[in-house]
Amino acid sequence: MKPLEGIKVLEFCQVLAGPFCGMLLSDLGAEVVKLERPPLGDSSRYNAPGEEGVSGGYSFRNKGKKSVLMDLSDERQRGLFYEMVKDYDVVLENL
Repeated sequence: MKPLEGIKVLEFCQVLAGPFCGMLLSDLGAEVVKLERPPLGDSSRYNAPGEEGVSGGYSFRNKGKKSVLMDLSDERQRGLFYEMVKDYDVVLENL
């Protein structure tokens, strides 16, 4: 058993520091769901070098996470976020 098994994390992070923190939490057993802004998500996804349009750095920092596109400027999706957050232990952000 890993130390953070059973902990659920919603991650609103991009590029480096926040995604790296989320990766560490995932490595320690937390379930991490990365919420990304549509239409493109985390901008670091497209930094070179990459394979099949996804950068190596993005892939490394986001391994073990689930990824969901969510537009919080949309009232319906914002309502869904408010419902989701009730089931999570941590909200991580660095926007």
